[in-house]
Amino acid sequence: MTQFGRALHALNIDIICANSSPAKGRVERANKTLQDRLVKELRMAGAATLAEGNALLPAFIADYNTRFAKPPANAKDLHRPLRAGDDLEDEITFGCGTRVCLRGEVSPEMLRQVIELLR
Repeated sequence: MTQFGRALHALNIDIICANSSPAKGRVERANKTLQDRLVKELRMAGAATLAEGNALLPAFIADYNTRFAKPPANAKDLHRPLRAGDDLEDEITFGCGTRVCLRGEVSPEMLRQVIELLR
């Protein structure tokens, strides 16, 4: 299972994939358009730093959505609230299985605990 899949599973979220060639094509075209257009917009605006690029994003997103957004087929909001035990910060961080080894190896969990203690 990927880290993304692990986080979705922990948060009880089902992923909905593009299962047809046309749907996959639409997603790929949208991503390519975004990648291509955003780079050009940043260059035309003279953005040379991360801060300058981030400052331009709200206007770019508003313009892009005005030109390409489509109303949803179903306007009902199907998002569900987080459950009482859901911890987004914990679930969306990188995670891996850990174990303590008798050969003196440091596990990722032990390293994380040391880092937390040093903070």
